Amino acid sequence: MQNWILYLGPVIIWFVIAIVIAVWVYKDAESRGESGVLWLIVVLIAGIIGLIIWLIVRRGKPVVS
Repeated sequence: MQNWILYLGPVIIWFVIAIVIAVWVYKDAESRGESGVLWLIVVLIAGIIGLIIWLIVRRGKPVVS
């Protein structure tokens, strides 16, 4: 009866990691003059694919102070 607890732990960990990555992408996009909200949404929806796309797109953009 307690088997659902075994599945809940990894789901919560995955959710926390996804939120941390999305927040990092948001801050990084804002610091480079891009729309942080747009990239946050892309990463939340697309997951690791969205992160990979952001890492490719950000390569040529300098940090704006």
